[in-house]
Amino acid sequence: MIRRSPASRAAGLALAVVAGATMLAPRAEAAALPRPQINVGKPANLAPLYYDLASSNVTLEYDAATESLPVAGSFSGLPKRLFDANVFQVVLTSGFNQVVAPMIALPGVTTIGRVETVHGLFYAMVPIPFDDIWPLRPIVAEIWDGRRRVLARSIVHIHDFRGNPEAVVDFPVEETVRGFTAQVTDPGIGYVPAVAEFRGLEPTVFDTLPFPSLTDLNDRLTNRAQDIADYDDDANLLGNCIDLDDLAESNFSDPLAFPAYASALVEAELRHQAYEAQKLICDALPPLTLPWVSCQATLLPLCPKNPPSASDFELCVDQVEGEAVSLSVEGLDDLSLRIRVPDVSDTGRIDADVTLVGLRGAVTGRLRSLFVRWKDPLCLPGIRADLDDAAIPERAWLDEWATCEDLELRNEIASTVLGAGGAGAPGHYVVDADPADVERPLVQLGTEGDFGFELPSVDAARGTCGETFVREDVEAMIRTFRAPMQLRLQNTWYRESPDTPEALVLTKLLSPLEPGGLPITDADIVTELAVNHSQVGAGLGFKWDTTLDSSRPDLLPNRKPVSLYVPPRSPAYSEYGVDHLENGFDFAYSITTGLLDKVLNVRAASPDTLHMIYAPTWAELAPFGVRTPAGVDPESAAVLDRRTLARFDRAFGSIGRAVLQIRVRPVIDPIVWMTADVQPLDEIPDVGAPLAYGIARFEVEFFEAAHAGPKGELVPEKTWVRLLGSFVDRDFRLRIDADPAALYLVPDLDAHAWGFGIVENALRGAFDLPDLEAKVSRLIDTRFTPVFEQMLSEIPAPKFFDAAGESGEAREFAPRSREQRNQNVIWYGNFRRP
Repeated sequence: MIRRSPASRAAGLALAVVAGATMLAPRAEAAALPRPQINVGKPANLAPLYYDLASSNVTLEYDAATESLPVAGSFSGLPKRLFDANVFQVVLTSGFNQVVAPMIALPGVTTIGRVETVHGLFYAMVPIPFDDIWPLRPIVAEIWDGRRRVLARSIVHIHDFRGNPEAVVDFPVEETVRGFTAQVTDPGIGYVPAVAEFRGLEPTVFDTLPFPSLTDLNDRLTNRAQDIADYDDDANLLGNCIDLDDLAESNFSDPLAFPAYASALVEAELRHQAYEAQKLICDALPPLTLPWVSCQATLLPLCPKNPPSASDFELCVDQVEGEAVSLSVEGLDDLSLRIRVPDVSDTGRIDADVTLVGLRGAVTGRLRSLFVRWKDPLCLPGIRADLDDAAIPERAWLDEWATCEDLELRNEIASTVLGAGGAGAPGHYVVDADPADVERPLVQLGTEGDFGFELPSVDAARGTCGETFVREDVEAMIRTFRAPMQLRLQNTWYRESPDTPEALVLTKLLSPLEPGGLPITDADIVTELAVNHSQVGAGLGFKWDTTLDSSRPDLLPNRKPVSLYVPPRSPAYSEYGVDHLENGFDFAYSITTGLLDKVLNVRAASPDTLHMIYAPTWAELAPFGVRTPAGVDPESAAVLDRRTLARFDRAFGSIGRAVLQIRVRPVIDPIVWMTADVQPLDEIPDVGAPLAYGIARFEVEFFEAAHAGPKGELVPEKTWVRLLGSFVDRDFRLRIDADPAALYLVPDLDAHAWGFGIVENALRGAFDLPDLEAKVSRLIDTRFTPVFEQMLSEIPAPKFFDAAGESGEAREFAPRSREQRNQNVIWYGNFRRP
């Protein structure tokens, strides 16, 4: 990263100054002197502007060339005699820079006791050191006496955005920010070209299809198959015949059982009798004479030369009819999901290919238009008897012979894979926000897939239909059901368009991406899925706009609900499906610093979190030499009287009979910070920019509450000592819990240290109390560092996609790398079995 030049940072120096009027008591030897006071001025509208003390009409601004800021303020309570003798100095400190500010006394003298005091203004240009990692710059204004003793102190902080000019102070909490993003790549979805194994989320979907069950699917397929029109082609007369002697069914040669045979047999017998009579006439004529030859010619059409029998006849079938009775699949063989380029922007697309095995259609075949005829083709005109189709069901044996149950039309594979069986096309699914619940993705069918059939076959070997004389025509009849059955499969699989079973399962599969709806202390995270997009090679991206609503509107009603906000410079989305280390990943999940600051802002408002009367326990005070009274629970609140506090620090020996309380509050909310242009020396290897976390102005006040005096008078509240403190962790981390069922990220504070400075002091005996400051730092660190860490303990984590294994094929998200850049904290990883 390239560090910004001073001139380019000028526009990014924004001020959010919180001033504190401060006062320190003089030491005992100067107890008669008035108490000096000092305040650092607050620029109007929080702009980076101060007024030149020599000419109050001239406005001075931040000097980008010298990286200096004009700092001005006021002082009062300085003895005039000593002021005129130049005993006092106003010293402004910023980082390692100290500047003595010229002091100008304003007209007028105030007499306090018998001491004349002056008040006035100070002004100086103060160099502001630039720090990429942390934006809050303290400026300390102190009044020193001739012995370099601090008589009064005031501290302000500025938000220094030279490292990130996009940052905004006083950003309303209710304003929408980009809070979460997620990305599922092609390998994460499951599509890996030329790899014949299940990957990513596909097995989870695979186990839930067909939906809701295979039995249900087959029932629906059968119901739709029965709507197919019967096959009945009257125009196609087959004339397929078989000898009666070759039929296993003996009823065909029984005239009493089979009327058509009886009719044909009677006609043949009559012809035989006519033959015998004519033959007698012909035999009486002289052979080879013309009358004899003419008589022999009359014998030819009579056909039967011998008494007719069943062996002289054949049974013929002129029609084959068919009826579809069922359609079913044996199972699901494969499911292939993959990302596709969307047809329109701000939407995501998933192609879904499904391969079914064992698609079986059952057909009932019926032989119709039966007739019996003399099988000698020279018999003219032929002997023939037809059987009415209506007579077939009247004879059980004949109906059974003419009916072929469970003829099979089979396709080993039915697939939407492009090119399957000469057809096939995937279903196109649209991924968008659910109109009924904008926090979650909704998947709906955009375009139906086309099933193609592979390895087709027919099986007509059922009863009579398996006989050679009709099998070929029966098989042709069965094949006519292929196209309508393919259509029925198509319609049934996509029957609930756009909410098909696949769409419902894909929605369920992606629903763990919903980041909202989780319980957050004192706040509700409300998310709206704003933009979806997909790109081949990169995957499917999700982005959520986020707002925070306080679930405790009663908390601090006068507090301005604002926060620090730094918008992400670019979305956390990899265009090539690889992380910053060039490794492929299945899934990426990210949060923005803007969301983290919103959470801190809302939760910092809670009196149960930071705004409180802090009652340390005896156990907490024990490391400072405070003994727990006999018979008292060490975990109970300590009594903060002189005996207790003087053991904590001897400076409290001057409080007399007062019993104190400790009030704590943040003056500036805790923040997280990520610099936009991290310097090489600050770069964290394989991670990126540091993520800093801390608070700049945390106030600790030892005070005596208002109470009734000895005569019943009201004694107002009194501050004995007030301190301002801060801490910053310059490499704060958020990590994903090892437990795949964990709902929240885990915050980890690393190296940090509290530092407190006294800004108001009514204790006698000293101006500066470094021991007291150090002890308060230790005490606050013990109690409140875990509190600050806890404030970021309820940030939603990726919920690992069916980690409970309800589908039978559980998946977890195993993070592999972390990247911090552009106000995004991103975790990259892969799906795995637990």
